[in-house]
Amino acid sequence: KTDSNLSTYTFYNANATISVTQKGGLVCYMLKSRYAGESKISAEDAIRKATAFLGEKGYTKIKESYYSTVDGICTINFAYFENGITYYTDLIKVSVALDDGRITAFDCTGYIMNHTTRTLPKNVEYTPIEAKRLLKNDLEIISYKRAFIPTEWETEDYVYEYRCVSKHNKSQEVLVYIDPVTGSEKDVLLLMYTDGGVLTK
Repeated sequence: KTDSNLSTYTFYNANATISVTQKGGLVCYMLKSRYAGESKISAEDAIRKATAFLGEKGYTKIKESYYSTVDGICTINFAYFENGITYYTDLIKVSVALDDGRITAFDCTGYIMNHTTRTLPKNVEYTPIEAKRLLKNDLEIISYKRAFIPTEWETEDYVYEYRCVSKHNKSQEVLVYIDPVTGSEKDVLLLMYTDGGVLTK
């Protein structure tokens, strides 16, 4: 038994650990102790299996964002997604073994701690199309979406996320976050593509 901001009961056996919230009886996380053998499925297959796994558990309004692969285990980050808005603070992580496609880990802590009904700002000054003009001239937009992102003060901001490339270096993708109320730049992240996955920095 653990008592904290998210009080849980944790159960163990020789091969797995499962933590369940004291309030509501929600599975908070699960971790299986195993090594993955030679990879036989792709990261795309792993994402499909993780999505199906979450759907079976009732998490249907989700969207994958980034993933990484370490020692034959692919870990995919999912965020709550509804009405065209991605809620990055409502985070779920699922790990899939690339040798047999089995789920090896599940972490729903971020989702359980943060999932709530949000209210969009009423004093929005810019539409996503209008806010495009606020980006630096050397950026070329690939796509954009609406999102809630976490802040360093453990709050969250409603933003427009623009996925861009530099006109001078199209191999480097960046994510630019614009505040639709003030038009200010809230954050900039680099998208890192590696053999192990897609991450942000």
